[in-house]
Amino acid sequence: MSKDAELLVLRHENAVLRRQVLRVHYESVDRFWFAALSTLIPRRRWAQVFPVSPATGLA
Repeated sequence: MSKDAELLVLRHENAVLRRQVLRVHYESVDRFWFAALSTLIPRRRWAQVFPVSPATGLA
């Protein structure tokens, strides 16, 4: 289950990056996806999986 969530995170990150022209801009729905998927991934793996830190997501 955790590996599936990691793959979903990476796929969503790729989708976000494809939308970008100059810099990455995470929309509210992007932050929602990362937050939802974070519940399925062990906390110790977050740094390797997510493109942003929790503090960045809140900003």
